[in-house]
Amino acid sequence: MEAPDDSPVLTLTNEFAPARGGIATYVEETARATAECGREAVVWAPGAAALPGDAGLPFVVRRIGLRGNQNWPDRLRLRRALRRAPVNWPQTTLYLPEPGPLRLWLYADVLGLPRPGRLVLTFHGSELLYLGAWPHRRTRLARLCARADRIGVVSAYVADLLEQTVPGASAKTVIVPGAPAHAFAALAPARADTVDQPGFAPAAPPRPFHLVSIARVHPRKGIDLALDAIARLPADLRSRIHYDIIGPARKPSYARQLSRQARASGVTLHYLGTLDTVQIAAIFRSADLLLFPSRELPKSVEGLGLAILEAGLFGLTSIATRTGGTVEAVENGETGLLVPPDDPTAFASAIESCLRDPAFRNRLGAQAADRIPRRFSWKQNVQALFG
Repeated sequence: MEAPDDSPVLTLTNEFAPARGGIATYVEETARATAECGREAVVWAPGAAALPGDAGLPFVVRRIGLRGNQNWPDRLRLRRALRRAPVNWPQTTLYLPEPGPLRLWLYADVLGLPRPGRLVLTFHGSELLYLGAWPHRRTRLARLCARADRIGVVSAYVADLLEQTVPGASAKTVIVPGAPAHAFAALAPARADTVDQPGFAPAAPPRPFHLVSIARVHPRKGIDLALDAIARLPADLRSRIHYDIIGPARKPSYARQLSRQARASGVTLHYLGTLDTVQIAAIFRSADLLLFPSRELPKSVEGLGLAILEAGLFGLTSIATRTGGTVEAVENGETGLLVPPDDPTAFASAIESCLRDPAFRNRLGAQAADRIPRRFSWKQNVQALFG
């Protein structure tokens, strides 16, 4: 029996607040938009007990004791919770928006998992590279996609990757990119310096140039490329740059490598760690550029680039590498600049063009602030996934 169109949406996730990251944001904002569209929304999330912030959300959060990883012990904890839960499964839409629960559901038949009335999936990109590398996982992935009622992907790039991995899946695929979190939308006033005046190019400000990246400190995020690019800038620019990294150090050895690289090249680098929304919004307001130097690894790729959208909402221009779904987050020459991956010379040239020409930089930022809210919407995603 298929669940009705207005059935409750039960989301399973291994990544949720207080964790920060693209998937945690994607899960929370999708559930929020589901509730705002009038559907009952419930999220099963990691953690043993409710957190203070859970009660303020417009949907139900149930903490089910997961540790928030994707290993088999955590997956089996989720299995036990599923089998014991008093859920009317035939009348429920089950949503699997991230790799942990999705990997459990590959073995739904073997593990005796419930059969929901409707099954909806979302892929972000890297999980397809991982699952598609092994024939038995690829076969199970194809079966899961066949059982799904709808499949979301965060970009056209990921849609192509899914079709390569599971031929025929495109028949039920919809593109549901991320969008700026509602908290950023509430904090994003118009930037005073984003209105360009034709023919007017103000002098470079006396303050240092403030560049920022929001990313976990991991080789795939390419911070070493950005440092290499900054080091190639003319001395009059390089000496004025302060480069801040917001995000957790997932690879401490890589973080140490970056620190050594910055010292050797004379680049001022600061690790700010994980910040809250208000702190990040303040940085967006004051920064000159967002650097997004992501690269593709054999089993990891950039599905879209949520930080690009959130920065753009504040009128902050992004310079990103042309990899994965970033080409859909940045309109090259319109809302930001795209450069080839792993090309520090091209990246340096893009940085210099923006810092030398504030009017150009501000025009890109202003267009980003104008276009991003119209192009990206959580409610549109919900209607495409569950409508």
